[in-house]
Amino acid sequence: MTLVLSKKQWQDIYIRIRKEHGLGVVLISWRLKETLGFTVRQHKGYDAVNGHLKYDVRLDFYNEPAMTFFQLKYL
Repeated sequence: MTLVLSKKQWQDIYIRIRKEHGLGVVLISWRLKETLGFTVRQHKGYDAVNGHLKYDVRLDFYNEPAMTFFQLKYL
């Protein structure tokens, strides 16, 4: 399951996660997976509407409860 966020959305959430869990959790992908149930990847692709190149952040969740918890807490 993948959640797509804008870079701005991710920056705001990233700051909150750092405050709550510390820097070590955010900088190491397996720590994010272990603690919050997802990994982060940067993505670039073309917008289907206007064809422009766009950049976003994708959070890949390993189970639905982790994704639901994340959405309730951070979005």
